Amino acid sequence: MNVFEIQGADLSIQAGKIPTVFGNLGSRAYLPENPLVSVPLVYHYFSSLRGNQLPANNLDLLQERGNGLGREFGGFEGGGARRGFNGLPIIYDTCWDVGVQVIGSVSRFEYSVAVTQGTLSGPRTQALDDNGGKQLALRLKHAFSEELSIGGSFARGPYLDSLVQPALSEGGQVEDFNQRVYGIDVEYGVGHLSVVAEFVSNMWQAPNITDFHGNRSDLTNWSGYVEGKYGLRPGLFPAFRYDTLGFGKIDDGSGSGERGPWDYGVHSWEMGLGYYLTDQVIGKIVQQVHKIHEPKGSWKPFWTVQLSTSF
Repeated sequence: MNVFEIQGADLSIQAGKIPTVFGNLGSRAYLPENPLVSVPLVYHYFSSLRGNQLPANNLDLLQERGNGLGREFGGFEGGGARRGFNGLPIIYDTCWDVGVQVIGSVSRFEYSVAVTQGTLSGPRTQALDDNGGKQLALRLKHAFSEELSIGGSFARGPYLDSLVQPALSEGGQVEDFNQRVYGIDVEYGVGHLSVVAEFVSNMWQAPNITDFHGNRSDLTNWSGYVEGKYGLRPGLFPAFRYDTLGFGKIDDGSGSGERGPWDYGVHSWEMGLGYYLTDQVIGKIVQQVHKIHEPKGSWKPFWTVQLSTSF
């Protein structure tokens, strides 16, 4: 809930809990507007990296690949919290951050600028922060026509919890280690067809992760998806989404100079049919197929049935 909001003809200022100022997921994350059941991987998939625990070295991080959920996490040896909790996604849109946001428009351009307590990967849902830094997030969108619009987003801020401060090397501060994210998105609609696509590139500056020569090495990953919806007849629509998430390579810590991805990549397909039973009630039947590129990983299909309503 916003603490206050000031609006003008082309300008709005919000403070308190504010929506994520990045990407084009927006209202599509909510069930009545989402043509499928899940949301793209970039907005929810937990990597093995933590904000409140540090890997002691490259090998310590690589041993936890695929253990993004807290219940599967074995624990890093580099210091920090006693429990690992969940790993960090690129963007965690489920929780809104606390901060100040300016929204406005000029001609066909829309813009948003926000300063928040947390980061995209670790929003702070309460007024209390977990470090002394702040995140800056920007978004610019241009409507080329009624059918086509393109947007760009950027965010940068310190993501480490102050709990890891005692484990940092002498002189290091948690505020020195940032998450930096770039994104581009496209929306196109003509007739009964609507298509949305987005690509996001992410980087975390990570203590104790080095290249073969002992120099600090950043952790990178990226994600992209294409989502489409087509109205077959009044109330009935098929929809699909292809989604991928990849991770950059780091030295494997063996001394051989070999490099490998610091977490396991993911591919996902989601396809289904939806039908508006009423203006407020939607029924969906969806098949999701996922593959995590771990050893012996395979495609895992399952079906989902959903009934959603708005009021």
